[in-house]
Amino acid sequence: MGSPMDTIDLAIRECNAWFLANEVIDPGESTMECIPRTPTEEPTFICRVDGSWKNDETTSGVGWILQLQDGSIDILGLQGCHRQISPLHTELKSLIWALKCLLRFQRYCNYFVTDSQELVKMIATPEDWPAFATELDEFKTVWASYQDGQVVYKSRSINTKADFLARQARTRKRVFSYVNTCVPHWIDTRNSAFADSY
Repeated sequence: MGSPMDTIDLAIRECNAWFLANEVIDPGESTMECIPRTPTEEPTFICRVDGSWKNDETTSGVGWILQLQDGSIDILGLQGCHRQISPLHTELKSLIWALKCLLRFQRYCNYFVTDSQELVKMIATPEDWPAFATELDEFKTVWASYQDGQVVYKSRSINTKADFLARQARTRKRVFSYVNTCVPHWIDTRNSAFADSY
């Protein structure tokens, strides 16, 4: 049994870890200038989602980006989370989180793009994926709010921005969530998919 000082040290470390894990990033932190958007009568949105997972890391990353058909960014999100069971669990988590965020921020989109063919197959035939039953139940509940929604496969070269956000979230090695109209200031977007976006 450890000494009282060991117990106190452990409690302090756990407390600090809790505060780091629950840190809410203030959108006002962003120093990157956002491009103002001109609202249109009936915008057509495309939401691109992706997950990033590595077996030897303690965190996974998910990212999504909502764009108009002309490619302009409406809103985006990235999240660091405890490592999921598998890469496919991470891909499904990225889609579910994007769906929830869009509802919360009152954005309507019925066209979602992923670079995971397995994710598209899973959504089409959920009964064939019993290991994902809990996650698929959650997906089904949220998906009910998206009339005529589609989840389609596109190659990673078409999904570069969501892929970039997911990888950045994973490599931050923290549990956090960020949703804004701009990439957070702590991400270096030079030489990235976002280099010409701002």
